[in-house]
This record gives sequence, structure tokens and C-alpha cells, in this order.
Amino acid sequence: MGWLKIVWSMLALSLPVTSPASEVPAPAVGDPRLISRLDLGQPIAQVVVARDGRTAVVWMRAIGDKPAGLRVVDISMLEHPQARGFLPVTQDGLNSLSTDGQRLLLHFAPRDARPYRLGDHQVVAYALGDGSQIKELWRQAVQAEGIALAPDASGYAALVRAPSGLQIVVQQAAAGRPEAWVDQGNGTSVLGSFSPNGLYLPVHGNGGKLRVVDLGLSPPRVLEQGGEHTSVPLYRWPWVLDNGLILSMSALWPRLEVI
Repeated sequence: MGWLKIVWSMLALSLPVTSPASEVPAPAVGDPRLISRLDLGQPIAQVVVARDGRTAVVWMRAIGDKPAGLRVVDISMLEHPQARGFLPVTQDGLNSLSTDGQRLLLHFAPRDARPYRLGDHQVVAYALGDGSQIKELWRQAVQAEGIALAPDASGYAALVRAPSGLQIVVQQAAAGRPEAWVDQGNGTSVLGSFSPNGLYLPVHGNGGKLRVVDLGLSPPRVLEQGGEHTSVPLYRWPWVLDNGLILSMSALWPRLEVI
């Protein structure tokens, strides 16, 4: 019966493989190819893509009579991406997009913003819907030394002044209404970037130690571990992974380290 297996294998290799029109077959490794093209007609400053891969928001610079702003692009069918709604924005800023592409957070820092200096920041939340009509949900003015947006647009963290010193305030954007959680510690000086899942936030805390805000706890708490491997001067650009481990560049040696 071995010859039957050989014939069947040959037939299977010779049969055409079909797939739905909406599916784009992945190119072989090392063999990139152009799938589609969309001309937006303006210089692009930055692009953020929703985790579900169906929506992109493009920050475009002004050119000629075309104003600067954000263009929503439907990329649910990669062969036919479509430009949707446009939001005029005159000031540069940072943005994050929810996993389903339905909510957008924008952060505008003061034009004269400097590290360790209190300034007037703006955070704005928008509902994108299908991308054709962009609706503002809420807008907040925040006096802070720094702000970090959650990567899934679920909220943001800010360093604010309080009677006891600097405090971390985390604003949750659920249901279009922010709700404040405050770390009662003081002396915190620098915010890092959220972990990809938005559950961890590194901060440079008291005594030059690297601390992590765990937003999965209720209420959220700042965790700190002592020892020689948590000293901030030893590291640059600490990044917290989804599992709570910290990936960082060593400030002393040309290497990456996991803490």
C-alpha cells in the first residue's frame, strides 16, 4: 500500500489551494511583497495600529492648504485599505488606540515642556466608531510633571503635585469617564512606559530605585525591590513586559538585561 501513499501525496501537491478573497496569504520569510497602497496626500508623522489589526490612525503634517490632523484608516481588508474620518489637530502630541480601534486617547504636552517641571497637559478621549465620524468623549487639563498613555487607550498616568510631594495618579478611561487612583508615596520623579497589556508602569522612585506600579492589584500599588540590580543609574529605557519582568539596556555595558 506504500505506492498509494506516494500517489496521494503527489495529487495533494498538484491540487490548487484556494482561500477566501478577504484573506491575504502570508509571504514566505525573506520574500516581502506589496499587497496594497493608499495615498493620503500628506507627510506622515506617526502611525498607530489597533491590536485587532483592523484600524489604523495616521498623524499627518500640514502641507499646502491641507491641515495637520489624524486620519482614520480601515485596514480590515488589506487589499483595499480605505481612508475614513479626519480630525484636525494643530499641535503635535502622542496617541494610543484601544484594542478594538473604537477609542483614541491624545496627549498634548506644553510647548515648553521640560523634564521634572510642572506644566499644563491636555488629555482627550475620542470615540471612533466605524471611523467615519469622530466624537469627543471627554477632555482633561492636567497639571503634571509628566504623562504616560496606556497602549490600549484604557487610561493614562500622571505625576502630579500633592501636599506630601509628587504622586502618581492613574486615570481609567472606561465608559468615557476617568476615575482616579492615587499612589500615596512621594518623591517619584520619572514615569516610564506602560507594559503592552497596560497592567504595569515603571517609575524611577526614591533613592534612584526602579519601581513598578501594578495596576492589576486593587487598589493599584507601587512595588519596589531592593538590591544592586534595581538601581536606575545602571539602566536606560526600562521596559516592563506583560509578565512583569523588566527588559532594559545597561548603562555600563553594551547589552540588554532582564530584571
